[in-house]
Amino acid sequence: MSRVIAALKQKMQKEEAMKIAEKKGDWLWNIVFCKSPLSEVRLIYIEYVLLDIETVSSPTLMNKIRKKASQPVRKKLKVLVNGSTGGVSLVTDQNLQIEEIELNDEAEMQNKAFDDAEADKRAKVLAHKITHRAMGGMHEAEIVGRLSIYRPFWVAFYGDMKQGNRVRYITIAADGGQHRRAR
Repeated sequence: MSRVIAALKQKMQKEEAMKIAEKKGDWLWNIVFCKSPLSEVRLIYIEYVLLDIETVSSPTLMNKIRKKASQPVRKKLKVLVNGSTGGVSLVTDQNLQIEEIELNDEAEMQNKAFDDAEADKRAKVLAHKITHRAMGGMHEAEIVGRLSIYRPFWVAFYGDMKQGNRVRYITIAADGGQHRRAR
């Protein structure tokens, strides 16, 4: 039996992931993985939630006094919520390539562990931080769209995969996406 899911387009092949995994990341990971050989590389789909958020901010008191802005300011943001860790990130690439993929039973999928209320709360906090930093004042965030998608990752396992052994791993985004901290 197979399932059809909405997923971000996979841009990295297994050979590219193997090259990255053999390097074992940066110098710190080389120290951690020094004695562990690469044992396996697997493709895993992790569920994410893509939220469309609209923020509305009323004009600040100073703007009202100076009569610069009397209308509320509306901004639209896209936020991606990780279903396994609950981490949120702002989507800066507005051209996400989402495609329908048919998976068989052997394909590994990890469904979200957070309920929608927790994902909404975390996304609204991020939207408030971003709009407050850019424009100041208080903002109200409202979720206007929700889409559940799966994101592909190559997971490289190091060491013997036996019960009782500690298996180390690194994840490699197969969709070409990057996570960067906001400054």
